[in-house]
Amino acid sequence: MTRFLRRGDACLVGLLFAIGHAEAAPSSIPNVVYSFCAPGSLGCSLGDQAIGWLPASVASGPDGAFYGITLGNDRPDSSGSLFRVDLTDRTASALFQFPSAYIPSTWVKFDVDGSVWGGFRRDPTGIDTEGFYRISPAGEFTITRQRKYSGLACNKPIEDRFGVLYGVATDGYYGAIPNFAYAIFPNGALKVLHRFEDGERFDCPDFEPVLAVDGNLYGIIWNRRVSPVASAVFRLGRDGTYVIAHAFDRDSDGSPITPLTVGSDGALYGVSELALTGANDVHRLYRLSLDGQFTNLGTISPDFFFRIQKLTLMPDGALYGTGKGSDSGTVDILFRFYPTGEYAQLYVDRRVGTGSLDTPLIRGADDALYGANTEGGRNLAGALFRYVPAATPAVPKPAR
Repeated sequence: MTRFLRRGDACLVGLLFAIGHAEAAPSSIPNVVYSFCAPGSLGCSLGDQAIGWLPASVASGPDGAFYGITLGNDRPDSSGSLFRVDLTDRTASALFQFPSAYIPSTWVKFDVDGSVWGGFRRDPTGIDTEGFYRISPAGEFTITRQRKYSGLACNKPIEDRFGVLYGVATDGYYGAIPNFAYAIFPNGALKVLHRFEDGERFDCPDFEPVLAVDGNLYGIIWNRRVSPVASAVFRLGRDGTYVIAHAFDRDSDGSPITPLTVGSDGALYGVSELALTGANDVHRLYRLSLDGQFTNLGTISPDFFFRIQKLTLMPDGALYGTGKGSDSGTVDILFRFYPTGEYAQLYVDRRVGTGSLDTPLIRGADDALYGANTEGGRNLAGALFRYVPAATPAVPKPAR
């Protein structure tokens, strides 16, 4: 995306580091790439104020820059901004100001032509409406799909190699059903693949399903018709074939608290929480093979995490995550684990600022990890940060 609706100098702070496609140098702590500006922040240009504060998402664009949504800016008639941070010349820009009637969802994606698109919710007449928007490289804003009570914009859909989008909606198709899984074809046609039973729910936002190497859609769902609530991983074929791939046993498996991530071996990975009577909660890393074999990979810090974001696969085959924990006060935590079960905390500190759990880590074009938080940076109004983990052994030790 080369044309900007607004442009301003970036407020860059933190340690200097090389950014690009060269080999990334390891970082002992996350480095702040861009500090967002809240009302009254000193040293912020008009462009920075237009970008706003409270970053709710970050995504790597095809041009190597980072894009995302802020949920507040300096315009009373706007509900947030679409921003771009260029890592090459260290500039930041507000590409689009969302009208106050359109509340953007906390995710963005890219089309093959470089257009940015995402979800929105609006309530212009007292009737909730959700849908998708598209912003072309020239800055043209278009509504591509809009339905009453649809819940389309809640979770980010995923795209296959044919350009078909798959996702889950939370509020029903024209209000007729509680939940459904859908496909949207390149011509814009929407097809309902599966209608979930009443009581079958999934978290929103940021609990999107994944496309596995077998071509099926996998996701996590809860059955709220029973007590205690039961959870499971479902498998959905592109033809609508629906089965439960694994039902979690609350007493042994725990309950899933992160979306699924596809590992380098094609299996599904996530984190579950196991509540123990008279003891602290235990968080476990788990693996689910596509043939339904569930494996507990080990415990990560009992009663330490109280929220964890979706895990991110990196080229070393390890899965990286971030979250919030409590250890003599609230702290940010960045961790890594291998499919073998080897787990390590890479960073436990306040230097980036609170709120780093607000977006999952993403892999940049330079093979560094990037993320955003809502209260970090120079102005405590949010920050985009970068982290490069140190080299690890070629063959990780198996879990004990």
